[in-house]
Amino acid sequence: MIQRRRLLLTLLLLQLLFVAHVYAQQTDPSVLTLNRIFSSREFRSESFGPARWIEDGRAYTTLEPSATTKTRVTSFVMKLRAAAAVC
Repeated sequence: MIQRRRLLLTLLLLQLLFVAHVYAQQTDPSVLTLNRIFSSREFRSESFGPARWIEDGRAYTTLEPSATTKTRVTSFVMKLRAAAAVC
């Protein structure tokens, strides 16, 4: 009888310790961690491309969303820092 009470008390104590440990591991969402940066999609950047260099590396073309069509080809000239829609 005493052993049974001791066993139940021990199990109850272990369960309380486990619950307290799990509760303590909950993280604050305002804290920035390496795990949060690399394992979540929260900080993922938008994809770029496909890009093709033209004019001996002085400009490149890429596909971008368009208001009238699904995508359009856009040309970027590196020296002028200007963009022009090709089609």
